[in-house]
Amino acid sequence: MTDTLWKQCERRVCTYLGGSRRGPTGRAESDCVGVPGLAISVKRSQRGVPLGRWLLQARAFGKKERAEWALVVVKPNQNIEDAVVCIRLGYLAKLRGTPFD
Repeated sequence: MTDTLWKQCERRVCTYLGGSRRGPTGRAESDCVGVPGLAISVKRSQRGVPLGRWLLQARAFGKKERAEWALVVVKPNQNIEDAVVCIRLGYLAKLRGTPFD
């Protein structure tokens, strides 16, 4: 089986975040495993812009997996650390140590 570009992208992002690519399970789940407390969805996009349906899917995975969600959007030939990441503002505040009341 061919290792497609989007699979390679998922693998690179998951490894970069300390996890691994989930692979096909036949269930609607996030793309990465081994990153505790985070449901990560990875999308490869020519424009590098998150689409609304991708955000909805990432949020649904977070809810289903009882974890914070993150959507990572990577453009072709882009360094992983330069990818766009969408998360909740409340989660960002928590990461910075300034959670909302």
